[in-house]
Amino acid sequence: MSDWDAQLKKIDKQLESMSDSALIPAAPKNAPPAVRAKVAEERATTRTWGAFLRLALATALGRALGLPPLGACFFGSFLSDFGDKAVTFALVTSVLHGLPRRTAARFPWALRAIGAA
Repeated sequence: MSDWDAQLKKIDKQLESMSDSALIPAAPKNAPPAVRAKVAEERATTRTWGAFLRLALATALGRALGLPPLGACFFGSFLSDFGDKAVTFALVTSVLHGLPRRTAARFPWALRAIGAA
């Protein structure tokens, strides 16, 4: 049986040693200046703390429910993934329902998706 606390501490140390800029790759050397500027701007403005916080809270909830560390990690990942998909589904559904029928008629799968075909 593994010592999960030791494994998690090891992973925490690895993540703490990495900066956000190490997680987002740099532009290729032969990229045009516009692409390099865009990548540099993205690297400067991207923050990963929101995703880490959401996963940490969901994992802590799993631990509070009495799950072992691996189970709690799975639980947190499942909640996060399910939540992302639910939000995406809701947004796509509202866009499809908001389309005028004439516009939606150009896309047969859109009409089938909202039950109008």
